[in-house]
Amino acid sequence: MKISKFKKLLMLLALLATFVFNQEVSAYVFKTKPQVTILVKYNNTVKVGESVALYVQGVGSAAFANWDIKATWEVAGSYGKVTNPGTFTGIKPGTEKIRATVTDGAGKNKWVTDWVTLKVVGVPVTAVNNSVSKSSLLLGEKTQAKVSILPSALATTTTWESANANVEIDSKGQLTAKKVGTGSIRAVVKDSVNKTVYGKWVSIKVGYVAIQSSQLTLPTSQALPNAKVQAKAVNTPSNANLKSTTWETSDSNLATVSTTGLITAKKSGTVKIRNKVTDAGGKVVYSPWVSLKISYVAIQSSAVTLPASQILPNAKIQAKLA
Repeated sequence: MKISKFKKLLMLLALLATFVFNQEVSAYVFKTKPQVTILVKYNNTVKVGESVALYVQGVGSAAFANWDIKATWEVAGSYGKVTNPGTFTGIKPGTEKIRATVTDGAGKNKWVTDWVTLKVVGVPVTAVNNSVSKSSLLLGEKTQAKVSILPSALATTTTWESANANVEIDSKGQLTAKKVGTGSIRAVVKDSVNKTVYGKWVSIKVGYVAIQSSQLTLPTSQALPNAKVQAKAVNTPSNANLKSTTWETSDSNLATVSTTGLITAKKSGTVKIRNKVTDAGGKVVYSPWVSLKISYVAIQSSAVTLPASQILPNAKIQAKLA
């Protein structure tokens, strides 16, 4: 079978293209370990919180194109972290070591580079601004404190402090009104160069809901001697901030009242009970007296019933009292 000159030419061109292609691929197969350097900007110095790109580059006769290699990264310490492909972020001041494991484009050779040193430097905080969602609170009410730091995201720790016992603030900045008056809070920031920076004191006014009146209620108006009756105070407004509630009896010989309003009847008679309410601001109100009659239940009549009208000698039957 004869092959035309045209077909021969096409076959030669195909062979030539295959040869050139193979030469191009093999050109990026490492024959010897390349000299690899890790390059970062800023002369291998990184700030805390800053992220920089890492990459490898062959030099000399072993130079290769970046697109033709694969590199994975690792750090020796805890001063920074590295994510693939090749991003390093400073965590805390110190000296960190980084290296790459490099595979050539053909996947035939793998080398681990020498450790390269990066210096992680701290950035001092220049300003701490703290604020609260509400500057006026009622007793027991809560609000959230917030802090902004400049430069942002560079502080290592943030704590909170209160100037007095009128307000309390926890480690997450949640503030609780505890006593009537004025309280103050601020943020305390320790930055990456171990410098402590304080925010300005922020004032919070703590108020209360005053008591207007109180009413005492009893579940019954009569009780037997030695019986117990629970008194209840109904205050207006119902959300008044109270300091204390106490109870009084007009005659402790007839009845006593506990600190919780539990009345113990002692003997027959009519006794009066009231409560005394003191609110958070020291205002005192009394409920009106409420009467409780203590007496036995008088018997009106009595009757005896028998199960039979006749019985045998020596027999026994049970009489009932009604």
